[in-house]
Amino acid sequence: MAQHTAAPWTTFDTDGRSTDDPAVFAGKHCLAVVYANDLPRKQAVANTHLMAAAPDLLVALKWFIDDIDGTHTVMLDFDRNVERARQALAKAEGRS
Repeated sequence: MAQHTAAPWTTFDTDGRSTDDPAVFAGKHCLAVVYANDLPRKQAVANTHLMAAAPDLLVALKWFIDDIDGTHTVMLDFDRNVERARQALAKAEGRS
């Protein structure tokens, strides 16, 4: 299986100040553009936030699965994993 582009992924939006569509970047590399032709702009921007959070959500989910499977010590990593999950969700929802 191929590896995804390394994090962090970020969003770009002009807040409607130009005709540029919202996009997802990894550094200088454009990973995705959400063409908002038939979507409300706010929805297109929300989609870019969700896409940009994908690597963070993946890491948080893997940590929880490892904890459940016993790969990590649950009590030692639980608080840190909850915080990672909260940060990933905030990014996905455009709150960070």
